[in-house]
Amino acid sequence: MRQPYRLLTAGLALCAAAAVVGALFLLHRSRTVDMGAEVGKWLLTVAAALVLTGALSMVVKQIDERRSEREAWHGILNDLVAANQKVALARIRLDAHRSAKTYREQMAEVMDARVELRRIAALDFVTRDKSLREQVTAMREYVDALGREYEAGYLRVARQQRLDEAWLDQRIKEASVATGAPELPQLLAEPMLLTDATRFPRLGALLDDDAFRIDIFRIRYKFAKDSLEVHAGFGHPSSESLAYRAQKLATRAAEFADLHAARLGDLKELIDKMVQRVDDAGDRDAIQKAAVELSDLTARAVSLVYPMAKRDGAGGDAPAVLTAGTDADATGRPLPPQSVATEV
Repeated sequence: MRQPYRLLTAGLALCAAAAVVGALFLLHRSRTVDMGAEVGKWLLTVAAALVLTGALSMVVKQIDERRSEREAWHGILNDLVAANQKVALARIRLDAHRSAKTYREQMAEVMDARVELRRIAALDFVTRDKSLREQVTAMREYVDALGREYEAGYLRVARQQRLDEAWLDQRIKEASVATGAPELPQLLAEPMLLTDATRFPRLGALLDDDAFRIDIFRIRYKFAKDSLEVHAGFGHPSSESLAYRAQKLATRAAEFADLHAARLGDLKELIDKMVQRVDDAGDRDAIQKAAVELSDLTARAVSLVYPMAKRDGAGGDAPAVLTAGTDADATGRPLPPQSVATEV
C-alpha cells in the first residue's frame, strides 16, 4: 500500500523540480515581456500546484496508512479476544460436564483457539513488537500443553466411560427384576478420570479457578490485550487501572500461595516478597514491572501444584498414557488416585 504513495510523491516532486528549473531558466533569459517569460510564469504556477498536490498526497497517505494500520490492529485484537473466549467457554463446559464426549468437543474448541493464536503470532504487525509476540506465544504454548495431554490421555478416558456405561446398563437390567438399586463400586461411584489432576494436570490447572486466574494463559492475555489496545489507538491503560489490576493479581497470588504453601516451599516466600513489592510500587513503570515479575512466579507456582506427568511408551495399538502410580482393585482396574485438587 505504501509503495504507490511513495511513487506518486516522488513523481510529483520531480515534476515540480523540473517546472521550477524550466521557469527560472526562461525568466532569466527573458528581459522583456515575451512568450518565454509568460511560459516561465506558467511553469512557476505549475510547480507551486505540484508542490501543493504532493504535500496533500503525503498527508492523505499518512492518514490512510494510520487508519489501515489501526483497522488491522482492531482485527487482531478481536481475534485475540475471540481465542480467549473459546478457552473460557471450554472451561465452563468442561467443569459442568466432565465426560469423555465433552472433553473431546471442548478440546476441539481449544485447538481452534491455538490455531488462531499461532496465526496472530506470525502476523507481520505482531512480529515487529517483540513483547507482544512473546505474550501471544506464551498463550499458544499453554494450549499446546493441553493438546499434548489430550492426545496422551483421551483414549483411556473414552474407554473407561464406555466400560462404565456398559457395566451400568447391565446392572440396571438386573435391578429391573430384583429389588433395590444396584450398589456402585468405588471406581464407578467416583467421578471420571478427568478429575484426577495427577493424570491430567494441565486440565486440572485449567479448571481450578484459583490457578487459572494467575496462570500463564490468563495473565499473558491481559498483557497482550493491553498492547493491542495501544496499537489500535485506545491508548495506554491509566495508572489507576494498572494499580488496581496489579493489586488484584497480588491478592490472588497470595491466596494461592497460602493455599499450597507446603507444595510451593521457598517459592511461597518469593511470591510474598513480590506481592509486597506490588503493594509498595508507586509509579506506573514500577507497578508494571512488579506485576510482570509476579506473573512469572505465579506461573511457576501453578506448575508446581499441577506438575506435568511423564508419558509411558506403549507397544502395539495401546496409546501412550499419563503415569500416576495408581493401585488396582480385585478386577485389575485401576482405583482412582487422590487428585491434587481434592488433596488441597
